[in-house]
Amino acid sequence: MKWLKSVLLSAGLLGAATSAMAAEDQWHERWVHGYAGKSGNTTVPSNEYGVESMYEFGNQVFLLGVYHVSKETSGGFDNNALYSYSTAVGGGYTFNMRPDTKLQLGYAYQDADVKNIQMGGTRVGSFRNQHIYGNGPMVRVVHKVTQSLSADFMLLQLKYSSNVTNMNSRIGLSYDFASNLYGRVEFNSIDRTGYSSNRWALGVGYRF
Repeated sequence: MKWLKSVLLSAGLLGAATSAMAAEDQWHERWVHGYAGKSGNTTVPSNEYGVESMYEFGNQVFLLGVYHVSKETSGGFDNNALYSYSTAVGGGYTFNMRPDTKLQLGYAYQDADVKNIQMGGTRVGSFRNQHIYGNGPMVRVVHKVTQSLSADFMLLQLKYSSNVTNMNSRIGLSYDFASNLYGRVEFNSIDRTGYSSNRWALGVGYRF
């Protein structure tokens, strides 16, 4: 989408102009957390869970990894539910905007297996399992509200081998309740032409 490219370009120029500010005081994101939640898809709801991790190097390059599982809880009108198992990897560069705020620009790749599970009753149509993959740009902003509470917002556009392009957006809050342990709540949305889905999730993580 053109507007996402404009956001990435503007953010990159802004980050480059200010990345030197308080660079020595900036914290590094190095964490892993597990999460579980539910999808608010208006067609067929699903259970969602997975593991996500990030490692930001001292030179401000970061790597991101996600393993995600989604299982529809019913078969809908055709008694056929979708189970998906996906792995995503990404990387990019962090721009230190302020001592409490950072901007990350990067690129991600996702690989997914989608399985059709018959839930009982009369099966309508002919279904087959699929293997799809997609890739695209990402932008993420992280802000420390307090020393223990941080907020983040991410946009990720993925164009898939199935000729579908998803716009993923996510907002999250993480709270440190111990020196290395934190709790997290997040809200995600996926949008494309003729389809939209929302998901909330709760998680527990470890900083290292």
